[in-house]
Amino acid sequence: MLNFEVPDAELVRRMAGRAAQEGRTDDTPEAFRSAWSVYREQTAPLVDYYRKAETGQHSGTGTVDEISARVQKAVGK
Repeated sequence: MLNFEVPDAELVRRMAGRAAQEGRTDDTPEAFRSAWSVYREQTAPLVDYYRKAETGQHSGTGTVDEISARVQKAVGK
């Protein structure tokens, strides 16, 4: 499992950029807060499980190319 840790402010910035670029009206701060709440309740416990199994934690900040390079390195490609 690869888990990317990204600060909330960065996620909101990305969502706003996607909304502007793609003309998406459903990407709002309220939608983010709702989705993030569901993530924390339903998905975050799995992160703790895999963290205990010593899987890699990776920074999800940076450019697409930087993040992609970290993924490639983590999976041995």
